[in-house]
Amino acid sequence: MHDKAVNAGGVIGYGTNVTLKQLYVTGSVYGQGKVGGIAGRLDGSSVVSCSSRCGTLMGSQHVGGIVGYLSGSQQLEALINYSTVSGGSYIGGIAGYLEGSAHIDKSANLGSITGSMQLGGIAGYGDRGEQVITDCGNFGTITSSSIPSGESGIGGIIGKDVFGIRILGCANHGNVTVSGGHDHNHTGVGGIAGYLGEGSLSRDDILVDRSCNHAEISTTAGSSLRNRLGGIVGYLREGVPLQSENSVTNSYNRASIKGVSKDDNGGIVGTAKNCTAIRYSFNSGKVDKGNGGIGHRDYSWEQINHTGLYVESGTSGMWMSTPFSSSAKSQKSSFPLLDFNSIWDVDGTTNEGYPFLRNCFYQFAVTTKL
Repeated sequence: MHDKAVNAGGVIGYGTNVTLKQLYVTGSVYGQGKVGGIAGRLDGSSVVSCSSRCGTLMGSQHVGGIVGYLSGSQQLEALINYSTVSGGSYIGGIAGYLEGSAHIDKSANLGSITGSMQLGGIAGYGDRGEQVITDCGNFGTITSSSIPSGESGIGGIIGKDVFGIRILGCANHGNVTVSGGHDHNHTGVGGIAGYLGEGSLSRDDILVDRSCNHAEISTTAGSSLRNRLGGIVGYLREGVPLQSENSVTNSYNRASIKGVSKDDNGGIVGTAKNCTAIRYSFNSGKVDKGNGGIGHRDYSWEQINHTGLYVESGTSGMWMSTPFSSSAKSQKSSFPLLDFNSIWDVDGTTNEGYPFLRNCFYQFAVTTKL
């Protein structure tokens, strides 16, 4: 397809109220914008049990391994992308841009994602609606080489979402790397999400729950730039007082957070603002320049709920967290506020002896699921 094309897809360019099922695409798809392995743009449509293995999948913006641009009420289920997806902004392994009430379920990305800003293993960006991402996994590397001016997000599952999103039972196994940034504008870099929330725009609660990161999060941009790195979320922006709360709960990070930025890194959340909550989670990954729980706060602690955060001794700072020793990682008593009855489990072997989630579909890299 022509590199100047808009709405370029391996099966359909632009569709409204359509259902696409059991499709497998190979070859190459590239264009100027709204580029996808299956469809370039879809409005009010569904995509089920499809996969993309394109040789070239490229565009300047709104590029997705399955769909480039989604709007309206959408259902995406049981999708796999094997393609390398590259472009400028709004780049995702399953979808580049989500507008409206989209639900992505039990889908996985195995291809590498490269671009500048709003990059994610499942979705690049969510806008104007409440998106839901459940039981999804990313296994591809995500790389941002240069970031234009503006607030940006680079994440293992989603890059940036400012209105309202729930990420439930998701896992990242692909390294997330940023080499650019700014000394004023913020870039959130996280294993699950890069940048979530934006004050008054956060009309609904933003929630990351029962999710985990197993891959390195890193920056080489330097200490003068505001890249905010977190094992689960890079930058957790403020909710609305008495209206909405942006939260990370029941999640864990097992991987290193590498590199030095202007603000401290965090094993769970890089930077948290007011009307946020980080609860019932643990970190065992080494954190360069920062803390195992919350790296940096942009507001007073009185408006940040931090309960039940556990950090392995020797990995990082313990700011607002409870330490546990490596020798006691398999003991429930080391994590007294984690719910081992219905959410967490520990058996001394699974997850190298650390606690693990009972319900997180791609928590471990099981090839039979792919």
